[in-house]
Amino acid sequence: MEAQEVVEFRQITNITIFALFFLVASYQASIANFYLLIGKRAIAIRCHEASNLMFLASLMVILGASLDFATQSASNNTLTTKYLPLLIILGWEINFIAIILAIQSIEKSLPIVLLKHPKDDGS
Repeated sequence: MEAQEVVEFRQITNITIFALFFLVASYQASIANFYLLIGKRAIAIRCHEASNLMFLASLMVILGASLDFATQSASNNTLTTKYLPLLIILGWEINFIAIILAIQSIEKSLPIVLLKHPKDDGS
């Protein structure tokens, strides 16, 4: 594989991950709205927090994709070559944070989706 093909593959992968995280965040928000509608406020708040985490994770993926693009552009410019390792490390860290946020979101919402949450008093 050539370097250009790898960059294109990473861009497609980042767009796919963004779309997946965004859809999951939307699903979690819908579940939160449902629980709010039936009067289970505590569960709705918990699921809404999970939705916000997943949405933030999707934004971090887009930021990571932007840094990947900047890294590719910087590798062609001799003036910014000295910043290339910094851009690569920053991109990895942002992607790592996105994955951590997504995992936290799933951990918060999975018990709610599987109906294994503690009994709520309806407040």
